[in-house]
Amino acid sequence: MLNRYFFIKIKDYIRYNESPFFNKKNGQVHSMGSGQAGFSLPELIVGIYVFSIVMVMGSGAIMAVLRSQRIVLKEQELLDNTRGSLEVMSKALRLSYDYQVPAPGNTGITSILVNHPAKTGLADCPTTSPCPVKYYRSTVGNIGVIYEQNCPSGCVGVNGGLPGAAIPLTSDQVNIRKLEFVVTGYGTVDDNQARVTIYMEFSPVTSIAGNRIIPIQTTLTQRLFDVP
Repeated sequence: MLNRYFFIKIKDYIRYNESPFFNKKNGQVHSMGSGQAGFSLPELIVGIYVFSIVMVMGSGAIMAVLRSQRIVLKEQELLDNTRGSLEVMSKALRLSYDYQVPAPGNTGITSILVNHPAKTGLADCPTTSPCPVKYYRSTVGNIGVIYEQNCPSGCVGVNGGLPGAAIPLTSDQVNIRKLEFVVTGYGTVDDNQARVTIYMEFSPVTSIAGNRIIPIQTTLTQRLFDVP
């Protein structure tokens, strides 16, 4: 009987400390447990409202950052493509001579014709040096494209004297808005080594990067001083 009485008292003591009790003096309920009170319903509503506002503002900022990142990556991709075409022209112009700006048959400074000594025997080029090469800008629809063309006026013994095929150097995702060539020095003619400045302006075709126009320019020096 003693053990049973002892365990009943222990249970009553635990129940008494874990449950609130009523204070008869001030009519308030006090917790005998951890002493921590829960949130009331108004507090929960206000907390959820504030949390929702913070989440909406945070998601908007994250979306803006992601969009800016996509635009930067797209512009970098287009810039890499344009730099590739610029390197092709720069390498050819360094090795070439007899710069003609504009190329015969064109007006303005949007095209250049050169004699390239290293393209002998290649597609649309004669078997003896040099091979006339033309670089110019043309439009396909509303998109500006840079082209490379061997034997633009035709070469004797090549393709029956017909002009060579025009090969695009830029992607259809890039709109070349402007292409200009400026030549200074004429080699053996004025004893000044020839230099060519290439200036380009381009913009993306897709709307993700907007209508931003990106300029790019390079100046190169002719490697051959004593030309044939």
